[in-house]
Amino acid sequence: MAYEEYWIKRADARMAQVQSGSDQTIMAVSEAYEDAMKQLNKDIDRLFFRFAGKNGLSKDEAEKLLNETLSSREVEKIRSRIDTIQDENIRQQLYARLDATVTKARITRLEALKEDIYIQASRMADVELQHSTSRYIDIIQEEYLHNIFDCQQYLGFAYSFSRIPEKTVKEILKEDWSGKHYSKRIWENAMVGGEKIEEVVEKLLLKGTLTGTSSRKMAKELSEITNVETYACERLIRTETTYFTAMADIEAAKGRGTKRMQFVATLDDRTSEQCRKHDGQIINIEDIVPGRTAPPLHPFCRSVLIDVIEGLTHKVRTARNPKTGKNYKVPADMDYKEWKKKYVDSSVLCAPDIDHPMMQQAEEKFDELLNKNDDGSNLFEMMRMCKDNAAYIEDTKLDNAFAYFSDSDEIRYNPQHKSFADYDMNFVFSHELGHRLDITWCHSWENKEFMAAIDVTRDKLYNEAYIWQTAILEGGVLHEDLAFNDIISALTNNTMISNGGHSYEYWTENQQNVPMEIFANLAAIKITKCKSYSAAGEFLKELFDAMERMI
Repeated sequence: MAYEEYWIKRADARMAQVQSGSDQTIMAVSEAYEDAMKQLNKDIDRLFFRFAGKNGLSKDEAEKLLNETLSSREVEKIRSRIDTIQDENIRQQLYARLDATVTKARITRLEALKEDIYIQASRMADVELQHSTSRYIDIIQEEYLHNIFDCQQYLGFAYSFSRIPEKTVKEILKEDWSGKHYSKRIWENAMVGGEKIEEVVEKLLLKGTLTGTSSRKMAKELSEITNVETYACERLIRTETTYFTAMADIEAAKGRGTKRMQFVATLDDRTSEQCRKHDGQIINIEDIVPGRTAPPLHPFCRSVLIDVIEGLTHKVRTARNPKTGKNYKVPADMDYKEWKKKYVDSSVLCAPDIDHPMMQQAEEKFDELLNKNDDGSNLFEMMRMCKDNAAYIEDTKLDNAFAYFSDSDEIRYNPQHKSFADYDMNFVFSHELGHRLDITWCHSWENKEFMAAIDVTRDKLYNEAYIWQTAILEGGVLHEDLAFNDIISALTNNTMISNGGHSYEYWTENQQNVPMEIFANLAAIKITKCKSYSAAGEFLKELFDAMERMI
């Protein structure tokens, strides 16, 4: 199957699935609307049955009834309905509103009825907000993973990726893509003919009460209002579902290096003219604007975005099992549940979140550094890949502050180590991830060009020994540059005095340690753009060139 045809088919299937998943949310909100109106109908029936009996009430009798003072027990019953609202701000506002009414000399049945209407309207909005927000979070997270699965299954192999960060999910949820946030639109949807729903219901009930309209007829009119509100609720949820689906697809696409996406309309007799005009258009990711260049273009929009194949670059290189060296496969007969269990839930390709607050902050800052210093070279793309699915494990028994363990493919850290807080965390991340990149992908110790570059650089060092020894001694320009000092230590088996280099025993006990540490330190130097990147760039040129070609 052609790439574009495959993506359109999968994207349409995902959109149908995600819209189907929103049915339960719409149903739950619709039930809340119906329950609210049923409660009002019960209150009306109770009121009229108790005081009017079978003969009804005259206008004067109705007015007298509505102006009667409520008992404290009846007031508490109204208050108990506020307790069911989950949103703390809305709940406190309703308490304050009721208390302000109660603190008057008396609260009449008319005022109580108004409060009850307002509470029921607020409860409807609260239920919709709670259910829809929960649903939107699920959409973002699940669509993101489904998109990655579809891409990997087309390619036939797995590549490393990260879970969509909680910070990104929150940013997507906060976005006022259509000019108004969905939470505000929920409250605006509580409008009928330009009036707030509680005002419309209040007028209806008062008019019905004072004109002798039967409770059955008022119930019917309340049902009609509910139908209007239910439709507005469904329209909002369907449209926002399309938006959040598109945003999750964009995040998944960016994660694998995609630069452009294609607008794809669902073409049938319901397709809007707007979507027909946009169908097939190619959009740069940075130019995507939901509602203008990307879905949703209108209420109930079903259009989707798919990757443009030229964007699949470094990120989709197959991931290798660090123990066996074999590629991870995603065959055509593997379904999403099996893929998620094997590669996501087990953290094989998608690592668990970092628990330690300092490490969380350090990772965010490292992300910023990667974006700031990115020079377009392969190293930055591969470093992101290594970072995104790395497992960071707290280990208080660790002898060092930080270390990469290749057997378990984990970066471990000991926050209780005396030097833990003293490290430059950007150096730590780039160095340890450099080890991970080397061991799982590059195998520097097996690369003839890289090993030859080490010999060339070692010869240069001995020929210029005075220059570089002076540079790394105390007071020298590179004395504080840990990565460069460790490279000097590796090249000389620590026979040249350096600041913080590994020991002679470390370099000589395993010949692979030299290329592995040089690789990790070169990665740290290039990623962080530390002093040695400019001061010793020419000296390290052969090593940098060999590393880039290896990646």
